[in-house]
Amino acid sequence: MHIATLGAGNIGGNLGVLWARAEHNVVFSSRHPDELDDLVAEAGHGATAADPEAAVAGAEVVLDALPYAASLQIDPDLVAGKVVVTAANYYPGRDGEIDLDGTTEAGAIARRLPDSRVVKAFNMMAAAVMREHVDTGEHSELAVFVAGDDANAVAIVERLVRDAGFVPVVTGDLASGAAFEPDTEPYGARLGEDEARDLIG
Repeated sequence: MHIATLGAGNIGGNLGVLWARAEHNVVFSSRHPDELDDLVAEAGHGATAADPEAAVAGAEVVLDALPYAASLQIDPDLVAGKVVVTAANYYPGRDGEIDLDGTTEAGAIARRLPDSRVVKAFNMMAAAVMREHVDTGEHSELAVFVAGDDANAVAIVERLVRDAGFVPVVTGDLASGAAFEPDTEPYGARLGEDEARDLIG
């Protein structure tokens, strides 16, 4: 699968490495892709780096690993027709006051990307946990919640969760992602599949 990351920091970088090692075609994006040589080398398996426009152009899946305010500024034409996996979290202290207009964090992103299939995943897991998988090369039984409105897109993201070494737990439609936003009980918790399903109800 061809995957582009928007953001190559702790989330985008670590997930990109895990996906590259699972033999996906990963392009890390940055306005300064030449600064990502070390990350590309760590990922191996044909991973590359490019500016966001070039990275996304050939992608089937785009990982949104940007600060939330930046996620709301993604060019809808850039990601039209693609599955967008948003791991973004809204922190008012960092992102400023944002009117979500009665929807969820992922819902506000989806409204701005009407021609994309938005799925919420990986936002509730600490980057340090992903890094452990990079360092050890081992899979775990830790759960990653997945929420989305498009069944095919959700199935793609379930596969990517498994390929990253985790267990997908689908919570329902995109609105159900509110159950694992910041300041909820599942957020940041290390949960096995059964615990995750019990907690999310």
